[in-house]
Amino acid sequence: MIAARRVLETILFRTTFCFTILVFNIFTKSASADPDRFAVTIRSNSQVVNPATRDAMFFAMATGGGSKTSELNLQIELQYDLKLFAQSDNTSAIQFIIQSISVNGQTNYRGFDLSDFFTPDLVLGHIEFETDHGVYSRNFNEKFSVAEPVNLLSIDMQTNNEAPLIRKASIELLGFSDDAKKSFLTQIRLVDRYWATISLNDTVYRNILRYSIDDSDDISSLFVYFDLTAKVSRLGNELLADSRLRLRSNDPGKLADETDKISRMHLRLETLLKQQILKEKNHYDNADVFARKYVAYLERYRLLSELVSYSGSEQFYYAGRLLPTASFCQLLTYIDKTRFNGAAAQSIYRIMIRKGDSLTHEGNLAHALDYLNDAKDLSENIASIEVDRSVDLKIGKLKEGLLHSFILIATRTVSSDRPDLTQLYLEKAIDFKKEHLNLEQSINIESIIDPLIRAMTDKTKTLIYYGQNNEAIELNNKALHFINSFNAIPHYWPIIRQQLKTAHTGIYQDLLNTARDYYDKHNYQLSGEYAEYAYRYRIDHIDYLEDQRGVEQLQVQLRKPQISNLIGSGMNEMAHGNHSTALNAFDKANELRKAEGSVLDASLDSLRKTAIKNMIISSLRSVDLKIWANELEEASMVYDEAMEKTKEFGFHDDPDIKAAFRRMEEKLTDRICMNNRLEFEELLYRVKRSANQGKLEEVRKNLDRAEKISSLNPGCFINTSELMMLSDRFKDAFNFKDQYQLLYNRMFEIGFSAVVADYDRLDSLYSLLSTPNDVYRPTSLMDFLADQNNPSLSLTACSYFAGKNKAIAAIQCLKMFKKQGGTEKQTREIQLILARQTARLTLLEGIHEYRLKTVDDFVENDPWYKVFRQEFTKMRKLAGE
Repeated sequence: MIAARRVLETILFRTTFCFTILVFNIFTKSASADPDRFAVTIRSNSQVVNPATRDAMFFAMATGGGSKTSELNLQIELQYDLKLFAQSDNTSAIQFIIQSISVNGQTNYRGFDLSDFFTPDLVLGHIEFETDHGVYSRNFNEKFSVAEPVNLLSIDMQTNNEAPLIRKASIELLGFSDDAKKSFLTQIRLVDRYWATISLNDTVYRNILRYSIDDSDDISSLFVYFDLTAKVSRLGNELLADSRLRLRSNDPGKLADETDKISRMHLRLETLLKQQILKEKNHYDNADVFARKYVAYLERYRLLSELVSYSGSEQFYYAGRLLPTASFCQLLTYIDKTRFNGAAAQSIYRIMIRKGDSLTHEGNLAHALDYLNDAKDLSENIASIEVDRSVDLKIGKLKEGLLHSFILIATRTVSSDRPDLTQLYLEKAIDFKKEHLNLEQSINIESIIDPLIRAMTDKTKTLIYYGQNNEAIELNNKALHFINSFNAIPHYWPIIRQQLKTAHTGIYQDLLNTARDYYDKHNYQLSGEYAEYAYRYRIDHIDYLEDQRGVEQLQVQLRKPQISNLIGSGMNEMAHGNHSTALNAFDKANELRKAEGSVLDASLDSLRKTAIKNMIISSLRSVDLKIWANELEEASMVYDEAMEKTKEFGFHDDPDIKAAFRRMEEKLTDRICMNNRLEFEELLYRVKRSANQGKLEEVRKNLDRAEKISSLNPGCFINTSELMMLSDRFKDAFNFKDQYQLLYNRMFEIGFSAVVADYDRLDSLYSLLSTPNDVYRPTSLMDFLADQNNPSLSLTACSYFAGKNKAIAAIQCLKMFKKQGGTEKQTREIQLILARQTARLTLLEGIHEYRLKTVDDFVENDPWYKVFRQEFTKMRKLAGE
C-alpha cells in the first residue's frame, strides 16, 4: 500500500464494471487492484440494490412491448474512477467518477431506443481507511450521475497530520434508484401515449369518413367532431413538442403527418359548421337533443378508454372530457344564440351534472368527479349558464369519498400483510391530495387518516414483538412520510419515533448479542466482524441509538485475544512466505495496541521489521518474471517501491537487502543490454531493407538511431563494425542528396538561371562516381527540364550550354524547347552559334566520335532548324575549301 498523501488529486483505481441483465438477473465481472500498488481494492458481485425496482422496469418494458421478460437481454458497461482529494484544509473526500458508460442489447421499446434510461444511478459500498487515530470503516449509499462526480464520504482531517490511508474500497452494488425507475416508467408511458394518440387519431378520422361527417349538414355531428378533432390535434402537438421523444429524428408512426391531417380536418369541420349555421339562421332546434348527442359522444369515448389496452386508455379518456377552451366556448356560444335560443350550453351543463349524480349513486366516484368538474369548468367559461350551487358541495363530497376509499384500502392491506398494496394506495392518496385538495376545502383530514396511522402503529408493535424489526422500520417510515405529506395528526410523531427507536435497538442488540456469542465461543474473528457491524449500524442510526454503547465495551474486550490471534496469524503467514499478509496482521495488532494505550513491545516491532524485510526481498525477487517478460516499466516500479520501503524502515545497510538489490540491478542491466542489442540489429536490418526499396531517408533515420544506441550504451559492448561499413556505403548518397536539396531550395528562392551552372556541375560530379549509388539517383538537369515542360527554362539552359561550348547538351535543350512550344524566332542567334560549334566537332581535328557526321545527325530536316542547317553547311564548305 502507498500513503494516501501520494494519491491526493490522483486516480486511485480505474475499473470497468460490466453486468448483463437477463430475465431479471444482473451478473457482474469482478475486478481487483494490485494491493501493493494501489491504495484500494475494487470488488463487485451479482447483487442488485433494488431488485423490485429493476423488476418493475423490465415488467413494464415486456408488457407494453408485447414480449416476454425471459427474452430481454441487456449489457451495461461502466468505467469509473475512485478519487481521493482535499476538499479543504480540514476535510478530504472520496469521489466516484463515471468515465464512460455503454448500453447494448434489446433497448428498443415500440420503435424508441431506451438506452439512456438503463443507466444505473445508485452506488453502494464500503470504505476502510486509516488515520492517525486508528482504522475506520464507513458504508456509503449514494446517487450519482454520468455528468457530475459524487462524494461518497468526507473524512475529517482537522486532527490528523497526514491524509488518510485508504486500506480498502469496495463498490458492492450498482443499481437503479426510485427516481431512475420513475424516469424510466415515465418514458414508457410517454411512448405508450404516442401510439395511443396515433390510434385515437385513426379512430376519429375513420369515423369521420365512415359517417361522411365532412359532408354532413347535421350541426350536432359537426360540433361533436369539431370538438374531437381539436382534442386529438392538441394531444398530437403536445407530443411533437415534447423533446423527450425526439420525434424530429425518429417518428415511427408518422405522428407529425397524422396530426397535420387531423388538424386540417378540424379546420374543415369548423368552416362547414359555420356555413351550416348561416344557412338556417334564426331557425331554432331542440337544445336537449343537441346536448344529449354531444354528452353521449363524450361518454362513448370514456367507455372506449376501458376497452382499449391500459397503455392507451388515458388518451381515449381525454377525448371523452369536456374541455371548455376559448375556441370551444366561442363556437358553442355562437351556435347557442343562432340555433338554440341560448338553451344548448345550459342543457349540456344540466346533463353533465345529472350524469355525475348517476355515477355517484353507482359508486363510480372517480368518473362522477370528472363529470362534475367538467360541468363546473363549463359554467365558469360561459357566462350565460345558470350555476347550480350544489355542484361545489357534491365535488367536495366526492373528493372526500375518493380519498377515504384510498385510505380505507390502505388500512385493510396493513392487516393483510400486503406491504406492496399498502405502498400503492398510500401513494394514490398522496397523489390525489396533491392534485385535488387544497386548504380551502373543509375536509376533516385527521378523522380520515387516524384509523390508517393507528393500524400502522399497531402492526408495527406486533412486528417488533415478533422480532421483525426491519419490517417494522419500513412500515414506520411509510407512516411518517404519509403524515408529513398531509401535515396532520402530529400526536402520532412521538409514538412512531419511539417505535423506530425500539426497532433499531432490536437490530443493534441482535448484532451485538451475536458478537458476544462468538466471543464466548472464542471465535474472535467472527466476534470482531459482528461487533464492527453493530458499531457501523449504531453510527448510521445514531439519532435512535445514541445511548447504546455496549459494542464499544465488547470491542475493548476483543482487543487482547484479537492481538494474540493477529500475531499468531501473521507468524503463520510469514512462515508460508505471505509476507504482505503477515505485515497487515502485525499492523492491525499494532493498531489495536495503540487503541488500548499500550506501548509497542520489542517483539512485535521485530516481527514487523522481519516481515517488511522479507516483503522487500520477495518483491525484488518477484520481478525476475517481469524482466524475463520484458515488462521493464513494471519492474522499475517494483524497484522504486522497494527502495522507498528500504529508506522508510532504515534497511540501507542490511546485507541481504543489498544483495537482493544488486542481483536485481544485474538482471535488469542484462535485459536492457539485450534489448539494446536486439534493437540495434533490427535497425541494421531495416537499413538494408530500406536501401533495397530505395528509401534513403529511412536508411538515414535508422542509421542515426543505431548510432545513438551504440553511443549511449557503451557498457553493452555492441559490435559496431557493420554499422561503420553501412555508414561509409551511404555517405556519398547522403552528401549528394543534401547538395541537390540545397540546390532546389536556392532555385526556388533566386531562380533557375542563377543555379543552372551549379546544377550542371553537380551532374558532372555525380557522373564521376566510380560506382553510382543505387539507393539515390538524383534528377539530372535534362530530366528536370523535361519534367517541368517549361520552354523558358529550356531556352535558359540552352543559352548556358552554348556559352560553355557544350554544343551537344545545348542542342538537346534546343530540341526540348521546340517540343515544348517555343518559337524558332527566339533561337536564331543560338542556332547560328550551335551550328558553328557542331561543324568544328565534325572536322578531322574535332572529337573522334563526331568526326565526319552530317547535319542530319544533329537536327532533323525541319524548317524550324533552317538557320542551323544553313550555317552548318556553310561552315563545312568553308572548311572544305
